[in-house]
Amino acid sequence: MEIDELGSTQTHLVKQALWIYAESFPAEERISAEELLRAVRQREQDSGPADATFHFMVALEDESVLGIAIFSYYKPARMGFIPYFAVHPRRRSGGLGARIYAQIIATVAADARLYGEPAPLGVSFEVERPDLARDAADAQLRRRRIGFYQRNGAVEVPHLALVAPPLGPNLPEMAYAILLHPLAGWASPPGRAAITAVVATVLGHGYGLAPESPYYRRALASIDVD
Repeated sequence: MEIDELGSTQTHLVKQALWIYAESFPAEERISAEELLRAVRQREQDSGPADATFHFMVALEDESVLGIAIFSYYKPARMGFIPYFAVHPRRRSGGLGARIYAQIIATVAADARLYGEPAPLGVSFEVERPDLARDAADAQLRRRRIGFYQRNGAVEVPHLALVAPPLGPNLPEMAYAILLHPLAGWASPPGRAAITAVVATVLGHGYGLAPESPYYRRALASIDVD
């Protein structure tokens, strides 16, 4: 098995990767496939933002896509952000997710070195909150996802209530739990400086919101730690 960047002209792989994407995330959590492929083409043409590096990585075995990882490194925040990470339903619970996750962390560290930085502060990402689950089975699945990340080095960010804006017309805003994979010796649990950096990464860079945005202001106001 290999884990590599997805190319926009690899039509058969693009189709498989987008199937896993659509299968793994509900409509209210997905941006359009066109937006994703536009970002892939910008990376290939080196025409994306100068202070960010975008990745759409796929885990491959015999020309079959087994998993996807869509993430970016943001130089101003010195932090990575993973909006989408999923394994093919038939290959879950077999260790593949941990291998892809380790590749994400290594790639973010490599991105920081390319920018001449000693190490990224960490990698942040959203997860669905168990307390907002549809039913008991869904709540258990959400807790299992959080447990997976914690076993692989991430910590849940406490004292933060983050709500993300709708991703399109007629879609709801989304309340998420936020996890952080620390890479620069931060204390656990994260303090105010770390949590503020996470908000800047997720909402400022990931969603493109200005600090004056009500979503951004509410998230900062919710931080309840020194």
